[in-house]
Amino acid sequence: WRPLQRWSRWSTPSVSSDSEQSFLGRRGQAESAMTLLLLFLAAAEFSPSEPFLADFLISKGFTKDAVSNDIFDLWLYFRLPALLVMGVAAERLGSARMLVVGSAFGTLTAAMTLFCTSLFLIQVTQLTVALSVASHTGAFYALLFELSASTTVGYQAHVHWAKATLVLANCAAGVLGSFLRRSLVVRYAWIFGVSLVSQAISLVLSAALVIRTAPLVGATNAPVASPRKCALWTDV
Repeated sequence: WRPLQRWSRWSTPSVSSDSEQSFLGRRGQAESAMTLLLLFLAAAEFSPSEPFLADFLISKGFTKDAVSNDIFDLWLYFRLPALLVMGVAAERLGSARMLVVGSAFGTLTAAMTLFCTSLFLIQVTQLTVALSVASHTGAFYALLFELSASTTVGYQAHVHWAKATLVLANCAAGVLGSFLRRSLVVRYAWIFGVSLVSQAISLVLSAALVIRTAPLVGATNAPVASPRKCALWTDV
């Protein structure tokens, strides 16, 4: 029996070794997905055209009163309903897919702002940007926490990295926008074109995130059978 026991011990894979390799593989995937998530955040927040929005709309023929009262006011009215709608959608789609939805709305907003001259369509952009912001508000940090759980780095470190990425993206966008407009006297349309390209890049990165995070958090980030099918309304 001893030779048979030795053969059995050698042929049977080590459970602890397999578990360790599985953990290391999952950690590597989570770390690469975290890097992709931060790149997505940088692209989504890189908008050098944002400080020039009012001036750009006025250059299209809208009056200051129309910009202030008929366009920008809608953003305030749309924010709360957008948060509720996107919160319910997040319960069904999951955080990774909500980033795709938010990026799609962000890209649509940038395109409509750049190319449309109708007051109604510009007003619609206030709804699409509210939906974009609402989609990213909770979904981004929900995905960050889920990925962080599969790494050896603490949640706080990843949150700090996300905040640093956010500040750097906004700062770089502001510097670039001011340089293009004041130093090179670039037209507003070209600056808004840069923002549109950045939003399109964020859309591509969000789609890559869905694929990359599927083995880690699942397609929906939630169990199929859950006692709280819509936790948001229960909390409200």
